[in-house]
Amino acid sequence: MQLRTIVFFDGQNLYHLAKDAFGSRGTGPVYYSYPAYDVERLANFLVSAKPARTLTQIRFYTGVPDARIDPFWHTFWTNKLRHLLNKGIYVYKGRLNASNQEKGVDVSIAIDLI
Repeated sequence: MQLRTIVFFDGQNLYHLAKDAFGSRGTGPVYYSYPAYDVERLANFLVSAKPARTLTQIRFYTGVPDARIDPFWHTFWTNKLRHLLNKGIYVYKGRLNASNQEKGVDVSIAIDLI
């Protein structure tokens, strides 16, 4: 029997985990400062690690900075989320407050899990 599986990603947490794992100082192969991960490949890898599971949906949640406060990252995340949507990935676009803290993202994930 195949178990239908939905993978949930918190984009900000994923970025910070990748940054911690691959380095955030210096240059070269250990420098990681850009959220360039592929959530579709990661979701497929995670599901394939468990036998008898079928990936049915990917959900990606993240906060997006206000364009007036941080135009570069606002544009980056807007484009990345559009790309994910075009690949059929469910996207929840929350907001970041003035100190770059996500607002409402964790609550949205919890509600969708229920």
